[in-house]
Amino acid sequence: MPEYYAHSLPDEPDRSNWETMREHEDRVAVLCAKFLKRIHPDLKSWGELLGRWHDIGKYSQEFQEYLDAANDPHQGEIKGRVDHSTAAAQLAFKQFSGIGKLLAYVLAGHHAGLG
Repeated sequence: MPEYYAHSLPDEPDRSNWETMREHEDRVAVLCAKFLKRIHPDLKSWGELLGRWHDIGKYSQEFQEYLDAANDPHQGEIKGRVDHSTAAAQLAFKQFSGIGKLLAYVLAGHHAGLG
């Protein structure tokens, strides 16, 4: 199974220092669970789910190629963006009836700068 990355480092094409998706998901899941547990203890597991899913769109070949290109010193300016932000909202909407809409709003809102 290939390694997927969540974040790269500017002008560093060597992936050994990049944040993997697993590392990113683990960190965000812990933080999100902690924040939602403060609201209500029963929300901890939803926080973990939201934290793990929020960047699920980065598991695409397009996004991984975008990271590579963005850190290639010979690439020049990168035009456009790769949509990684809607995948989790779409998944939540499809996966869960009722509460799926709320989860989708939370996930989409995070990427829109609301969280």
